[in-house]
Amino acid sequence: MRKLFIVFFIFSFFNLYAQNVPWSLHNNYDLKNSETFVLSEFDKYKLLEQDHYDLFRKSFSFAKAFDVDVFLDNSFSINDTENVVIKKIIATEADGLSFVFETNNDFLKGEFFIFDSNYNYIINHKFDSTQKVYSTPFLPDDTVYVEYHFYDSFDVKISKIGAAYRDLKDGSDWCEVNINCDSNQLWQTLKHSIVKIIFEGDNNVYYACTGNLVANTKLNSNPYVLTANHCISTQTEAQNAVFYFNYEALSCDSTEGHETQFISGSDLIATANDHLDFSLLQLSVVPPKVYKPYYMGWSLTHEYSDTTVCIHHPAGDIKKISYNYLPLGIGSFEGYDGNKHWWVQKWGQGTTEGGSSGAGLLTKEGLLIGVLSGGDASCDNNVDDFFQQFYHCWDDYNTFSKQLRHWLNPYGFSIDKMEGYDPYLNDYLNVPTGLTVELYDSLAVINWNAALGNPDKYILYRNLKKVQEFTFPQTYSEVLTKDDVYAYYVTAVWGNSESKPSNIETVVFGDTSRIPKVTSIKVFPNPTTGNVNIYTPDSNAIQRIDIIDISGRVIQTKKFQVETKVNFHLDGLKPSCYILRLTTIGQVYYKKIVFVD
Repeated sequence: MRKLFIVFFIFSFFNLYAQNVPWSLHNNYDLKNSETFVLSEFDKYKLLEQDHYDLFRKSFSFAKAFDVDVFLDNSFSINDTENVVIKKIIATEADGLSFVFETNNDFLKGEFFIFDSNYNYIINHKFDSTQKVYSTPFLPDDTVYVEYHFYDSFDVKISKIGAAYRDLKDGSDWCEVNINCDSNQLWQTLKHSIVKIIFEGDNNVYYACTGNLVANTKLNSNPYVLTANHCISTQTEAQNAVFYFNYEALSCDSTEGHETQFISGSDLIATANDHLDFSLLQLSVVPPKVYKPYYMGWSLTHEYSDTTVCIHHPAGDIKKISYNYLPLGIGSFEGYDGNKHWWVQKWGQGTTEGGSSGAGLLTKEGLLIGVLSGGDASCDNNVDDFFQQFYHCWDDYNTFSKQLRHWLNPYGFSIDKMEGYDPYLNDYLNVPTGLTVELYDSLAVINWNAALGNPDKYILYRNLKKVQEFTFPQTYSEVLTKDDVYAYYVTAVWGNSESKPSNIETVVFGDTSRIPKVTSIKVFPNPTTGNVNIYTPDSNAIQRIDIIDISGRVIQTKKFQVETKVNFHLDGLKPSCYILRLTTIGQVYYKKIVFVD
């Protein structure tokens, strides 16, 4: 790694300007005069001997985090005129070093540069006013310099040093396929959704996983990343994670890529510990245009038998693509709810490895339907991988912090899939404004203002689907017949180019509590001879049950004292099909049950 002769700069996207160079380089400062901190606790070979990462769960451990107190305030400044501190950090024979900056004040302030003795690698970041903790990527050397530019006398320190005992550039296994060996435009677009994640997990060990930048129905570029729960399951892990975009080889035959585009930090938005193997994270900032981000679409299908694809970062390596040509099965994965995983019987080309965890399982249309939990698959024995089904992550559990539905479909309209999108596509085009929707009984009336310029046409969308095209803004009305939430927006079109959406406005028609939801509530046996058991494993207590016949009439009501397990009998009812309307705390669900002789 240290034999690389190409000099390149790693900038965070806050500082993408060539003039942002270290003070020491600009002023020919002799780095030998820097204060030195030696991480004497680091023992590469002992850590390698102790390291036993779980290949079945596709986790990939590669570094150890050490708690330190390396202060960077003005008491260590180089001289009286420069607000600069330079520290030399050594961890002998480490394959890379990373740092966590922290302050006891309200927020971090200042700017840092990290580089090796030859300035071959430079990481640069200027703190904004909201950060209290900041994690850096790994710089590939065992001796690096931290140059901190402070404002006033803010108390900033390096609170952790990550020292790598395994080289992430050692490469993945022999059968893996570089993403740029596949010229299919769909995968070349979707690859910009895939991120490599590094984070500090249990026992102060750093791991590598894979994540997916996913779309939500607001089309607002909210930077949600979906990965596996067994990768990141706590707010601390999410906060200290670093996300790499576009880490890939430039050609099919190349084995190296540049980790030049990254975002530090995120928040844990939703996960279902011990039930479903997913975690939804929100990045600390929106990926900038230079990263070419793409927000991946998804599908709620629970039946899929066609070919599938996985784009991932095995062993923390450059981006790879794997192909499955066999029908998917349904299976269980150790530690999570049963029969809620897709089963890949055998990979046709490529495979998954440690570091692939959290990668998306994609349909041939490019929609995400699952995230990788793990399995036995390898280049030498390429069978049996398991992906947590997206369908069950949607709303098997009612609590917002345990589901995807609330975050990825905040408007709450009926939907079974969503296409992905490029948030910066045609962002130079003028957008229609002032869209309004008024509901008069069942009549929705939509108006909007023209976009500046003279677009060729306008396209009106309802719940992400095209409704109608217009040559100029006009009042459009339609009668709503189905109970649902309706979200409208309009775009402007010039030639073959379509603008970004206008503002999105919603109306609610009818009783949307009647919209069926997939839940974790169990009703059994079903069919039944009359005796009914209901169990809510997520502890969302039942308050009331209405029994509804096929004509929609409520024929019985049963009330309970907020219970999670109930038993009752369909007394006085004839064998038939019935709907149970289950009222829990804050939610209403529907379950079909068949009463037989």
